[in-house]
Amino acid sequence: MDPVIIALLSAAGGALVESMVGDAWGASKSKVSQIWKSRSKDEAPAIEYFLEKDHSDLVAVPESERESAAENIKQIWTDRFIELARKDPSVVQEISSLMRHLNHINKSSTASFNATSNGSGSIYQSARDMHFGRGSEGE
Repeated sequence: MDPVIIALLSAAGGALVESMVGDAWGASKSKVSQIWKSRSKDEAPAIEYFLEKDHSDLVAVPESERESAAENIKQIWTDRFIELARKDPSVVQEISSLMRHLNHINKSSTASFNATSNGSGSIYQSARDMHFGRGSEGE
């Protein structure tokens, strides 16, 4: 198999694993399941099982050990993508599209905050809307 395709499939495995600990896991899982359902119906139930199992295993790992666990799961999913692409080379385009989608989701669901207050200053941080004062929204 072409090394460029292997690199793409590896990147897709990495993006999938990253999404396993993100807010959009349900949508990511659904998209991966759909690829298998459309290409290999017999394997689809097992893939759905492994998606859920790997997700559960990864989120159960202590944060300090998560990177190592994620790397192992990434390799497993890379191998699964490679095997699927060997059976049906036309799936590479669909996996490439999946990878772009996962990368977009993974980047947009990440928030990082850092703030310092001196004296009597107040700090308010939010990844979403903040409302101050009395009354209901829209007043």
